[in-house]
Amino acid sequence: SFDVPESMLEHELKNLVAQEQAKQDEASGAGQPEEPSVIEDRLRPKATKNVRAALILEAIADREQVSVNEEEMKQRITAIARSLQATPEAVINLFMTRDGSLENLKHSIREEKALGLILAKAEIVKGA
Repeated sequence: SFDVPESMLEHELKNLVAQEQAKQDEASGAGQPEEPSVIEDRLRPKATKNVRAALILEAIADREQVSVNEEEMKQRITAIARSLQATPEAVINLFMTRDGSLENLKHSIREEKALGLILAKAEIVKGA
């Protein structure tokens, strides 16, 4: 247990609330949508847990010197392009206009590699 940076918590909470509101919009016939402040209160523990997990994963990636090379970036861009039936250039443009750079994609790949490293070293123990 440790405190998380407030700015990271607020960013994650904002994303979770937006996702929840989108779900409620899709199921608009299912009743009265919750107020954003109620959604925030309900999702704050999840946002805190998500930020803690991201910080721990980042620390492990740093400690294990996990990096992402250019070839891995190209492979991921190509895979995304295939799944979207688009060109790799269109995918790059999407990231550049949406995020301003490919750094979020690189960060995502690094997190996946760190998680894979953790899972490869994990010892599965059957519960009682």
